[in-house]
Amino acid sequence: MNLLKNITGKNYINGEFIEFGKQISVINPSTLKEIATVPNLGLSEINSAINNTVTSFSSWSQSSFEERIAILRKWYNLVIENIDELSHILTLEQGKVLAESKKEILYGASFIDWYTYAIHNIHSTIKPGNSKTHKIVTQYEPVGPSAAITPWNFPNAMITRKVVPAIAAGCSVILKPSSLTPLSALVLAKLASDAGLPAGVFNVITGDSDIIGKAFCEDFRLRKLSFTGSTNVGKILYQNSDNTIKRLSLELGGNAPFIITADNRHLFKPAYREEFKGDTKRSTAAYALVREDTSTGSTSKL
Repeated sequence: MNLLKNITGKNYINGEFIEFGKQISVINPSTLKEIATVPNLGLSEINSAINNTVTSFSSWSQSSFEERIAILRKWYNLVIENIDELSHILTLEQGKVLAESKKEILYGASFIDWYTYAIHNIHSTIKPGNSKTHKIVTQYEPVGPSAAITPWNFPNAMITRKVVPAIAAGCSVILKPSSLTPLSALVLAKLASDAGLPAGVFNVITGDSDIIGKAFCEDFRLRKLSFTGSTNVGKILYQNSDNTIKRLSLELGGNAPFIITADNRHLFKPAYREEFKGDTKRSTAAYALVREDTSTGSTSKL
């Protein structure tokens, strides 16, 4: 399967890959050559995509668990069937070695697999109240149309981690991937479409981060926004969402020291891998190495 066929230069909106005039280059970081282009949407086009996300929520939120499970299961199977091509695309646009890309695809697919089963846990509960005539009923409902903004360092897994649970819960989602790595998002959308996900439930748009982020924050119809990225951008999204009082999930960087005790010197190699995997461009990269044994031999191992 040629996953990039008929996708380059387009966004995925309302079940279709649509081409727009103004384009952004997608560069292979290894060769610094253009491998594809994606649209640079204007505000009116962004709002149109949001409209489709909002419209599709009405029907998708009423879909049966069986329908969602069947679609997610097929989506998962398609990802696994196309793992080699997905890994190749991820490496082309992001730069990590193929072995790491393949691990990410498997990690990303695990979210689809897990939430396929987690759907069964969405059910009402009834508990005794403060008297014999009172009961406490808890009923779970989809939050509403949602938005997600994902980073470039994990362009597959960060999407499935955010988008799949929303779709499983009955929410429609509009995604803004990093403009550095948008192809992984678009091919995931293609596979979701091939799996039978209804039009408008999952939309992928590209363009200026400031414009799209502001549009997501200021549209009161989008009831949830999930973002992974820098603390500074997270603060801006938080401030821009004050009038719409939407639910925010902000993953802003990481704090990952690596501690090696004196009886675990064999961990020096794993520590090295954890620091330099993905060229250190990960929030989970070890930012500090703490050694209990500071002998000369211990230092030389580094």
